[in-house]
Parts: sequence; structure tokens; C-alpha cells
Amino acid sequence: MQTKDDLANALGISKSKLTYFAYAVSDKRKYVSFYVKKRSGGKRVIHAPNRGLKAIQRSLAILLSEIYQPSNPHCNHGFGRNRDIITNAQSHIGRRYLFKCDLKDFYPSINGARIFGVLTAAPFNFSDEVAHLIAMLSTKDGALPQGAPTSPVLSNIIIRKLDRKMMNFAKSSGGLYTRYADDITISYRTISMTRSAIDSDGNISDRLRHIIEHEDFTLNESKTRLLTKRNRQIVTGVVINEKLNVKRGYIRDLRNLIYILVRYGESDAVNAYNKHHLFDKSAKDIKRVIEGRIKFLERVRGREDAVVLKLIGMYQQHDKGFRTDKAPPYDDNKIETFKVRLLAEGKTDYKHLQIAFEFFAESNLYPSLDLNLEPHPDIEGIKHLEAHVKVLEKVTLEHLHIAIYDSDDKTINERYANGPKQLGSDLYGFTLPRPGHLPADQPFCIEMLYTPKDLTTPDENGRRIFLIDEFDRNTNHHKQDKRITTNNKSWDKLIIDDKVFRLDENHNIESINLSKAAFASFIEKRKTAGDPPDLHAFKAIFDMIDKIARTYYGKNTSELGEKIDIIKT
Repeated sequence: MQTKDDLANALGISKSKLTYFAYAVSDKRKYVSFYVKKRSGGKRVIHAPNRGLKAIQRSLAILLSEIYQPSNPHCNHGFGRNRDIITNAQSHIGRRYLFKCDLKDFYPSINGARIFGVLTAAPFNFSDEVAHLIAMLSTKDGALPQGAPTSPVLSNIIIRKLDRKMMNFAKSSGGLYTRYADDITISYRTISMTRSAIDSDGNISDRLRHIIEHEDFTLNESKTRLLTKRNRQIVTGVVINEKLNVKRGYIRDLRNLIYILVRYGESDAVNAYNKHHLFDKSAKDIKRVIEGRIKFLERVRGREDAVVLKLIGMYQQHDKGFRTDKAPPYDDNKIETFKVRLLAEGKTDYKHLQIAFEFFAESNLYPSLDLNLEPHPDIEGIKHLEAHVKVLEKVTLEHLHIAIYDSDDKTINERYANGPKQLGSDLYGFTLPRPGHLPADQPFCIEMLYTPKDLTTPDENGRRIFLIDEFDRNTNHHKQDKRITTNNKSWDKLIIDDKVFRLDENHNIESINLSKAAFASFIEKRKTAGDPPDLHAFKAIFDMIDKIARTYYGKNTSELGEKIDIIKT
């Protein structure tokens, strides 16, 4: 991305609007600042961008997240898909010793110059003009503001080198490192292991201090401590001594708030809540707060926990229709999610989509997508999918459904020749986007999204999947290796997933093909083993799903950048 026009087009706004918010509007007009109460005492200042800037920052955050793929995603639990304070705490259950510290003035320490520097380097390689524009759009008074949608992703980009060094530091002494925003935790199994980080007198090791300061961050000395099993071990607000739990005060306060709501009404509940907070909550918000805290407690303690069930029962005296499985926990900072049920032609299609989606999610891509990728029990093949789609076209569904077709049927290809199509009020469909390595007129199925190299890579037993075009239809012999033959009788398929044999030197016949299911399992095994195939051709699928979801849920506005044209039937 080299010019102002490039950036404006990527964000879906005009160049004049981009320039206006970057240079013409003062920070005082761009942000509203207010205080919230910290759990540990004191106040935290929040700088909330105005509506116009916030829309630009949201689009910018999505753009940066798509380009940046963290090399060490497992240690970072802040602001990513399926990563939060609970997963951060969960990582350390069963470890006897916890070393905790945090970084002082985390966001304010990340200034415009650091943002400019990282955006002009790989993997972004933005021009000076574009990097400076992004820095101006993302900072207040020259630094990252807490409250801007761009601050989480930019801070994760800036801190990536520290994450890598801290992971290596912890690993060298048998520790496990995680980070949530500015909160750092390293857990150990023995006291001797902890000495690499902190001595018996509570002094931070020179090596650890040097690692942090070398990356231009500063330790908050007042929040550095070593906890043992004898202490109440708390990681990002979650107790982890024996199992995940919350502080007793959390349950007590929630119970009291529900009691006031049920007994005296919403107005009194709002007043009770505001006594302990520095900003007002409306009656509508107080219900969201209570419901969010119940759902959070359920995630921590489990759905069948007696305390959780009792609190749900109490709250249902006010709202009889409340169910905890209807929505994720309420969180002011949580990315909005779009629920989507995918429908594919075959059961292995779901496996390939799941593998690819997990691969992209590890890089914090598509954080808003909540995909149901369970194989549909009634669909096996294009005829079943078409029949199911015909039924769904006529009914109202609870949430968005998307049918994904292979690009190997003339009728289907003609139907979706101009892109995705709205088939019903809650139903859309499209064919697999064509990958760059396939000719323009070649029919293809989902397995052919993998590169030729990955398709022909054999498993540990020398077996692989075979394409129909690899064989001579007159002789049934492999075109490149005459020792390989097939007894396949159906030439209308793209994949031969059985009846492929090879004659070895001793004239023994061995089966050398992988079935579609075995190939999918082989791909999954490769990914798990750290040798993932090239999955980049799958990205166009999830780009399309994401755009359809934003259109369906009414979020495809100018603040989200590129629009999608949906053809209605």
C-alpha cells in the first residue's frame, strides 16, 4: 500500500475524509475522555473516538489484522478470536508458581514513531505517506489511546518481538508465558525454575528486565509478584488454584444486584450499580451487565454449577425468557460476532473448511465470524444439498445460512456466475472461488484448492489422493507412471478416492490411494504436526462469508470498507 488513494480505497472512504480525520480535526474534537474505576482502585482514563473516526479505526483494525499474522499466537490472549481473560488463565491451571508483572503505561508508551516504524517494515511495507496517515488516525497526543479500536491490534503488532523473547526466556527455564494486553504471566512447576525471573528477595532478574527494556517497555514494579499454591492465584481476574473460579465478591455482588432488580426494579438496581462505578448505566444497560456477568460466571464455573443455576433462577424471576446459551458473555470490548451455519456438499468439505478457518483464526483473522461447521447429517452430495436449499428458501431461519457449492456443475456455475446470491430471507449461496493455480475453465472441488504439491504429497505409508485427470481414460493407466492404474468406472468425478493400485518391483499389487476422508485427516495431521499445507486459496471463501454476514447483519456500512453486491432471486 503506497499511496493515500490506496489506503482510502482499502478503508472504503474518500481521500478527503481520510485527510480530514488525519490532519484537519484536532485530537480534542476527535475524542471524548472519561474515567472508569479500576478493580484494583484508582481511575483509568478512556479516550473514546467520535463516530466518524471510530468507523475509520474499525476498518483500519480489520485491514491490519488481515495483513499481520502473529508468529506466536498461542501466548497472546488479548483481543483475538476465542482468546480472552479466561483462556489466558486456563493456560496456567496446575502450575505451582505464578510470576506476574505488567507493563507500565502500556498504550501511552507506544507512540506514533513506533507505529510508523513497524508499518514501513515487513510484513506491511507501507510507504512513509501511508504509515504516517495510519499513525495520525490511530493516536491521541502522539500515543495509542485506550478506547480506540485500532489500539489493541497495533499494540499486538508492536509487542510481537517482546512476546517472542519472553516465550524463549520462559521456555529456557521450564516456564509457560502468556500475555493479555499489558498483563504478563509466567507459570512454573518448581521454585528453582522461578529464579530465572525473580530471586528469593523478590528482585527481578537483570536478564528479564533487560529483555523488557530492550523492547522499549517498562516494568510496573508495584505489580510484580510471585504467587504459590498457598496464595490465592489469580490470572487476569480469574482464580486458578484448583480449577477456574471467580472471587467470592464477584458472586456476592452479582447476587445482591439481581436481588435489588427483582425486588425493587430496574431504577434501584441502576442506582446500586452506580454507587461503585464512575459512569452511569441506564436501565437497559443494567440488564446487559447482569446477563453478561451470569454468562461470564457460567464460562468460568460451568453450565451445571449449582451457584450458576441458582443465579439464573433468581434472574429469571425478572426475565423468564433468559437463557445463557443464546449469546456469548456481554463484554464492552468484545468484538461483535455473526452466527453463520455453513452447508456444504460433502462431509469432508466441512473438515477442510474447519482446518482452514482455524489456521486463519490463529492469526486473528475473521474474529467476528461464529461458524457452525458441523457436517449436516442429511446432506451427502450436490443433490441432497440442492434439495435442502429448496426447503430452506421458503422458511424463516434463526440466523444466517450459507450454502457453498463445488465449481463442477454447469447449472450451479451459471446460477452463481455473477457472485453470491440471496436465496431466501436468511439463506445465501455461492460457488468456491477459483484459486490462482487452476485454469479458468477447469471444474474443481474443495480438495483442488490445495496446491498441486500438497495434493500429491503422500502420507507416511506412501498413499495420496488422485485426480481423475491424472489417468488415461482408455487404458486406466496413470499418465506419468504406468505402474499405477485404476479400476475406476465413473469418469464424471474429479477425485478418485478408491481403486488406485501400483505394481511394485516384485509384481505385487498395493493400494496407494487415500479416500477423501483419509486425505482430510492427513491434512489435519500435517497442520497439527506443524507442517500445514498451503491454505491461502481458502481465504477467498472466508472473505466471501464475512462480507455476506456483514450484509445480512446490517454491518456492511462505509465504516467496514468494501461492499458486496448480492443478487436477489
